[in-house]
Amino acid sequence: MSDDPKAPPGLKLVFRTSGEILPNNDRTEKLMEIRLQEEARRKKEEEEKAILQEKEKKEKRKRDENKQRDKEQKEKMKAEEERKAILEKEERSRLKGKTNIISERLQKDISPSQYSLSGIEFDTKNIEIICIDLIKNQSLKCLHISRKRLTDKEGELLAKMLNKNVNLLKLELPGNLFGPKTAMEFGKALKENKTLRFLDLEDNFLTDSGTSNDEVKALADCLAVNQDLLHLNLANNGMKEDCGEKFVNCTNVNTNLICFEFGMNNFSLEQTREIQDNLRRNKKAYDDERFMEWKERKLMAEEERSMKILDTVQEKDRIMQEEAELSRIAREKAREAAWNEFIMESELERQRLIQRLEEAAKMRKGKKKGKKGKKKKKS
Repeated sequence: MSDDPKAPPGLKLVFRTSGEILPNNDRTEKLMEIRLQEEARRKKEEEEKAILQEKEKKEKRKRDENKQRDKEQKEKMKAEEERKAILEKEERSRLKGKTNIISERLQKDISPSQYSLSGIEFDTKNIEIICIDLIKNQSLKCLHISRKRLTDKEGELLAKMLNKNVNLLKLELPGNLFGPKTAMEFGKALKENKTLRFLDLEDNFLTDSGTSNDEVKALADCLAVNQDLLHLNLANNGMKEDCGEKFVNCTNVNTNLICFEFGMNNFSLEQTREIQDNLRRNKKAYDDERFMEWKERKLMAEEERSMKILDTVQEKDRIMQEEAELSRIAREKAREAAWNEFIMESELERQRLIQRLEEAAKMRKGKKKGKKGKKKKKS
C-alpha cells in the first residue's frame, strides 16, 4: 500500500507484488521437479562443502596437535639426552683406577682384543658406561665378567649393547645373578646381532630357580634365526624338560651351533641325545666346510707359489734379455768408439804426412835456389 501525492484526497493506491503464476500442466510439473532437484542438489553441495570444511578444520587441528606433541616430545627427548649426558659426564668423572683406564681405552679404540673385568669392583653405573663405550668400540673382541653379582639391570644393558656392537666375538658372564629378564633381552639381541660367536651364561638364575621358563624359551627361539653363534653355555640355570624340548626343536633348525653346554639342568635323556645328535651334525658340516676352505687355501697357495716361480723365470728371462741387449749396445758403442778413434788417428796421420811432404817440398825448393846462386858466382 502506498500514498500518491497526486492522487485525489481520500483515495489510496494499493500495490501488491504477485508470485509467478504457471499453468497447471505437465510442463509445469516437470519444471517444478527440475527446480526441486536443483534446489536439493545445491543444498547437498552446501552440506558436503560444510562437512568438508569441518573435516579440514579437524584435520588441521589434529595436525597442529600432532606437530605440537612431536615438538614437545623432541624437546623432552633432547632434555632427557642432555640430562643423561650430564649424568654420564658426572659418572665418568667418578671413575677411578683401572675402570677409568679401561673406559678411556675403549673410547679411543686402543684397548687390547681381550678384557677380563673379574678383579674390578662394578656397579650399575660403571657397567652402563662400559656398555656405552662398547657400542662404537672396534678393538675389543672378547669381554669376560664373572662372579660380579650382576643382576637383570646390568644384564639388560649388556644385551642391548649387542644390538649396536658389531665387533665383539666372545662374551663370558658366568656366575652372576642374571634372571629371566636377562634371558629375554639376550634372546632379542641375538636375533639381530650377526657377529657374536661365543656366549657364556653358565651358573646364573635365568629360570629363577626353575619357576619361570618362558624367558629361556624366548632365548632358545633366537637359535632358529641366528646362524652365526657357534658356542652357547647355559649350564646350571635350572632349566626343565619343557626348555629342553624347545632347545631340541631349535637345534633341529639351527645348522651352525656346534657347542651347547646345558649340563646340570633337568633335560630328559631323550632330549639330551637329540640335542647332541644335532650338534654332531653341525660339527661335521662345520669341519667339512673348514676342510674345504683349507683345501682351497692350499690350492690357492700352490697356485700363488707356481705363479711366483713363473714370475721368477719370466723375470730371469727378462733380466737376461736386458743384459744381452746392454752387452750388444756396449759392444756397438765400443766398436763405434774404436772406429772413431781409428778415423781420428788416420786423420792425424794424414795431416802429419801432409805436413812432412810440405816440409820436404820446401826443403827441395830451398836447395834448388842455393844451387842456382852458386852457379852464378862461379861465372
